[in-house]
Amino acid sequence: MKFKLTILAPVAAATALFLPSCISAPSSRTEIRSAPESSAAQKQAEDPKKDKLDPKAAQELELKIARLERDLNMARHRLERARVDVQNQELNNRDSLTRAKSDLELARKALAQYNDFDSKIRIERGKLGMQQMEDGLQEMREELDQILSMYKDNEIADKTKEIVVRRNQRRLERLTQNAQMQKEEFENLMNKTIPLERAKLELELDAKERAMQAAERGARDGMADREIGVMGAESEVFRVESELASAKKEHKS
Repeated sequence: MKFKLTILAPVAAATALFLPSCISAPSSRTEIRSAPESSAAQKQAEDPKKDKLDPKAAQELELKIARLERDLNMARHRLERARVDVQNQELNNRDSLTRAKSDLELARKALAQYNDFDSKIRIERGKLGMQQMEDGLQEMREELDQILSMYKDNEIADKTKEIVVRRNQRRLERLTQNAQMQKEEFENLMNKTIPLERAKLELELDAKERAMQAAERGARDGMADREIGVMGAESEVFRVESELASAKKEHKS
């Protein structure tokens, strides 16, 4: 029994020495960890306005925000105007294309009308007029021959005979001249007038076709320009909005 107590006494003494050191160690580490935090708090307490802007910089930032707000307002107005321009361009394109299409259709109809009806009628009328003139000449020649044959064996006074014959000869001469003029007019109609009028109508048709093509190109180019304007205005609004948001964020901090 005395032997057991002798052994336990040194163990208890060693345990008593070891426990205080173990218990006090965490407290020492806690103090070491809290030392930097207390140092940062102390520095912040010493200089609380270190992260804030100075008055001049703050005033410049406020002016920048006001300027950006005005710029944003203008950019939005420009964007709205660009969108209106797109709508107006669509209306203008519709009107110009409709007008060009109508002009082209009229030119086609005019040329077809001339080729299928007008020129043919004028040619046929010219032929009929020449035929009537030839018939009139033939009748006048036959009438003059009949008068000459009648007066040949007639004892009517020479004076009366001369008057009747000369009257019919003058009529025949005028009819002959008129027939020649009508023949020349018909030849001119066939060889010059109708070809020139047809060429003019063909040129007008060609001009209307080119005008239609130009209207289509103008509509495409005009709409492309307007759409580019909208995209540019949208980009400007986005840029100003981004700058304004950054400036306001900086001002709040």
